[in-house]
Amino acid sequence: MVPNVHAHINSSFFRARREIMEEKVRLTRSERKSQTRHKALCAAEALFSQKPYAEVTLRDIAKAMKMSTGAVFANFGSKGELFAEIMVMAMKAQYDRMLEAGVQKKSLYHIIVQLYEEDIDRLELVRCRFGVLWMWTAAEPGLQKYRKDIRRIEKLMFDLVARFFYAGEEESKEKGAKLRASVFWAMHRDNYYRLQEGVPIDDIRHLLQEQIDLIMKA
Repeated sequence: MVPNVHAHINSSFFRARREIMEEKVRLTRSERKSQTRHKALCAAEALFSQKPYAEVTLRDIAKAMKMSTGAVFANFGSKGELFAEIMVMAMKAQYDRMLEAGVQKKSLYHIIVQLYEEDIDRLELVRCRFGVLWMWTAAEPGLQKYRKDIRRIEKLMFDLVARFFYAGEEESKEKGAKLRASVFWAMHRDNYYRLQEGVPIDDIRHLLQEQIDLIMKA
């Protein structure tokens, strides 16, 4: 007797489909909420990377998620809270990349250039990293914790940059390293503004090397 191959294939297909559906049902409420939260963060990050904060609405985010606005509100109390969490996540990721590059003994120039290249497609979001649009957080309750996280990570990043300028153990040299780091940090911020204004990345690379050389000679 010839086995019914098609019947066997159909049976396997429907069994696999049923198992997938059952797995979805088995997701807890907490897991489903976590998935929705992740989708909201991904959709919002993409929108905030391309458009100014004021031009992005919760309806835009919900549309990008292919879900209702209520699904966004169920996870985030406001657009500001959603934006602030994205900021913290982005800065943590950037600090981790800088730290890893430092462990690999890469130069400050190569570390910063890598950041520019990674951020070139999300300059609107990066612009806020330096506090340009933090004025809106003061008007929204519950966002102070995010501001504290931002400042803490900024300090960690600044201290990491200062290590590259640290040339000795004496207190005077340590102070000099922090001063150089402060000057560099201001230049680094301005370089992001130049990128946003359309200055080619190759020009920024050359400028960055000149800036580092100038600071090291000071």
